[in-house]
Amino acid sequence: MRSSSKTFDRHTAVILEHSHVTAVELTHSAKGFVLTAAGSFQAQTNFDTPAGEQSERGIRQREKAFAGELGTFFKKIGASSRHISFGLNTGMLMLQTVPMDESLDDRQRAEQALWELKNFDIDSTERSHALITHRLAGDTAQPDTARVVIVGVRKSFVSFLTNTAAILSSKLAIVDVQHFCAENALIANYGQDAAVKTLLIGMDDHALNASTLEHGQPIDVQVRSFSGDDTRMIFDIVRSSGAEKIFLHGSGASYQMCETIQRTLEVPVALIDPFKSVLLPASLKGLADIKARRHEFTAAIGLAMRTE
Repeated sequence: MRSSSKTFDRHTAVILEHSHVTAVELTHSAKGFVLTAAGSFQAQTNFDTPAGEQSERGIRQREKAFAGELGTFFKKIGASSRHISFGLNTGMLMLQTVPMDESLDDRQRAEQALWELKNFDIDSTERSHALITHRLAGDTAQPDTARVVIVGVRKSFVSFLTNTAAILSSKLAIVDVQHFCAENALIANYGQDAAVKTLLIGMDDHALNASTLEHGQPIDVQVRSFSGDDTRMIFDIVRSSGAEKIFLHGSGASYQMCETIQRTLEVPVALIDPFKSVLLPASLKGLADIKARRHEFTAAIGLAMRTE
């Protein structure tokens, strides 16, 4: 939020999910958030496929092609922000939760993170990937051991996004994991329920991401391969989380899935509404479709709300 009522900043958030692109534009003001544009389209590029083997010329062509698609799409939905953030699906990066000795210093933690990354991608190095670690809240079964989320993303992909934004005469603001963006939307819209242990599940046709939050802090994060209809896996995650409330988001989520989980496990389940704290003007392009698919915009909204 901004302290001055005269300041109105627009932020565009783009979520990349395989080749599917979802974007929103939020206006930030002292009075709150206003949705000024939203929509989705199918890109020509599958972003799960690294561009590392391409020539420099091929990579530049890929950047120009995607920038052209984004520019056309932004005009269609009426987005005009010059600050663009990207949320990445877990197919585009490494995300693992691992135990880590509390006594390790920064260098040793970085070494373990790189070792975990090499198990994921044997050719990875400190130069090829950006590595981020985040300590989860909550106790662990082992004394002096923390549970840490490690995220590794190719630096070449970050450069691709930076250059794409530059071609659009925009500035790259934030790059984050899609599901973590959705966590931000959950906290922003349902903060009054922060004391309740909550399970947030994001799903598409290929993967399921789940995080358990308590007092607004993640205490567990999981990534699983997902066929789209593996309810047993979902039931196992729900039971092990001990959650008192469940929210679903993503292109694979549905009212039917909510009903199935609630009927079987007797835990309150709902599709997340990322617009609870966002004003939706009646003049917004595609408003009816946006409302009907609101849970699919969860990650984009959570990312667009951020300003750091």
